[in-house]
Amino acid sequence: MPRDQPPAVLHEWELLALFQAVPLGIAVIDRSLRFVHLNERLAAMNATTVESAVGRTVDVVLPHVADILRPLIARVFETGDTLRKTALTGPLAAQAGPGWMHVEADYHPLRDERGEIARMLVMVRD
Repeated sequence: MPRDQPPAVLHEWELLALFQAVPLGIAVIDRSLRFVHLNERLAAMNATTVESAVGRTVDVVLPHVADILRPLIARVFETGDTLRKTALTGPLAAQAGPGWMHVEADYHPLRDERGEIARMLVMVRD
């Protein structure tokens, strides 16, 4: 592609394929703290399914770590700053059995066409 042409827009199917292919747990969360999208890897990390998480809040899907996550998410929505390599240690989901999880996550603001933070991209490494 010549340098003076704008980049091609990705199709929805390409974005969905990328979302599933990356070796990270990925979610998009809205300002109401609802999961808009998440991939299978993140669902598995949290002993849930994509279908049961989409449309539900962090408090419902991740009650075991919601108190830890809420302030991190609020900070990104309030400041617009990206949080990188944020360590998270907390209890495993009840359905996963007893134990602790240790992950590292990045929280990125996603801006709409007006430049306002509308959603957040969360990328989790276990």
